[in-house]
Amino acid sequence: MSSICRECGGRFVKTVWNKKFCSKKCKQKYFNIKYGKIYHQRYENKYPGIHKKIKRRYIKTHPERRKKSLTEYNRTVKGFKTRLRYRKSPKGNLTQRKQTMKRKSRLRLLKHSFTPIEWERMKRNTKGICPSCNRYVGIDKITIDHITPISKAPLGFEYSINDIQPMCKPCNTRKFNRI
Repeated sequence: MSSICRECGGRFVKTVWNKKFCSKKCKQKYFNIKYGKIYHQRYENKYPGIHKKIKRRYIKTHPERRKKSLTEYNRTVKGFKTRLRYRKSPKGNLTQRKQTMKRKSRLRLLKHSFTPIEWERMKRNTKGICPSCNRYVGIDKITIDHITPISKAPLGFEYSINDIQPMCKPCNTRKFNRI
């Protein structure tokens, strides 16, 4: 007994009484059109922006879940590549340049009243151990950390030897602009 395929309209021999398609390909194509992308496009046309509204509402009501999922995503390779792609884009490049210029202009307005010899002595006193995490990193890898961050210091602020501390690069980066 032959039948007509619902998708392509071709004739085929029925091996089972309820067979409606000539092949798996035709069946998948039919259901993708009926229930897949086209169905969602029609739904989106009927109710424009409904998915975005639902997502926004969820984000407002569950900020901690959103933050956690973003943090997890940023730790993945895909998240890193996305951030890297943004930094390489014209907009990301411009943002990065603005931030660098802002920091450099603030640095030019600040004064450091301690000498490089005092700083070297302070580094030597740590013996290459970071005071924050108590790990040995070596005297060469210790960086200068401003206790009062450069971004939060008033214009014309003068840093003395008591306003800085030695830290390893990871701890200094983690501290960011916190006091």
